[in-house]
Amino acid sequence: MALPRQNASPNISTRLTKYLNLSRGEVTPFGILNDRDSAVEVIFDADLIEKPCIGVHPNINTITVWIAYTDIRRIVEEHGNKVQEITL
Repeated sequence: MALPRQNASPNISTRLTKYLNLSRGEVTPFGILNDRDSAVEVIFDADLIEKPCIGVHPNINTITVWIAYTDIRRIVEEHGNKVQEITL
């Protein structure tokens, strides 16, 4: 995920908390649901487009949820966040 840019070089942990209410190690596509202002741009690897489903953590890293890539992208877009697919 791409957190909003700021002039200073802020600590990534501070920005994760501010925008997503998450800590390092907790970042997941579902974390975007914590972004009340839809300020975070979500960047997915373009290789995911071809996958029938992907495993993601539901905001807790001890559980994995399997979901179609098209569904997770739709959830992010319906939440109001911008999505990009890039080749990593």
